[in-house]
Amino acid sequence: MEMVYESGWLKLFDQYDTQDLPDTLWASILCAVCFSGLFAMERQTGMIKVIGTTPLGRRATVRYKLLLSFTVCGLITALSLLPRFWVSIRDYGLGTWMAPVYSISEYYNAPEIPLFLMAAIQTFFRLAAVSCMACVTLALSQRIGNTFGAMFASLLIFSLPPLLSVSGLTNAKWLSTYPLFHICALFGASTQAVGIMLLLIVLAVCYLCTEYLFTHFK
Repeated sequence: MEMVYESGWLKLFDQYDTQDLPDTLWASILCAVCFSGLFAMERQTGMIKVIGTTPLGRRATVRYKLLLSFTVCGLITALSLLPRFWVSIRDYGLGTWMAPVYSISEYYNAPEIPLFLMAAIQTFFRLAAVSCMACVTLALSQRIGNTFGAMFASLLIFSLPPLLSVSGLTNAKWLSTYPLFHICALFGASTQAVGIMLLLIVLAVCYLCTEYLFTHFK
């Protein structure tokens, strides 16, 4: 163990659960708004027939749409974390980046990894959660073929549970992507296996949705 000034890291990891739930709610709303029309637009305008006749074809269209979507997912993840990094560094400082996580008393059950790696895990899991919401919204956009229908379905799946939790039904948040946003608390409570299992499920959902888009964009 090393001497660690805990306040900045606890603020960054949101140990007391004051920021991760609102972040989950806002990220789900942004995903619904940004991605619900990306595949529905061709069916609504009739451009799907034109795309099928182009030299690059439909698979290239899907590929570039997915690339754009994952870029936006990175921006959403950065927007949710960079202010927290800034406040933590400005108000508390984040020294001892190489100290093990269990140097912080609240994380005495955490694995033997340095603090900077925990921050990287927090970022990666959050990016995976945002990407999952984006992929499902894109698949809904393709399946429903209507921007507002896909937006409503995405909001119902991803935004309703955190909204209910904010409104007082606190356990509803666990039915959303909130656990991935709050992954540092899971690592600190010796439930790392649960976090890894959730990550595998999210990655599988992303893969299945992208395969669906490549297969059914026609």
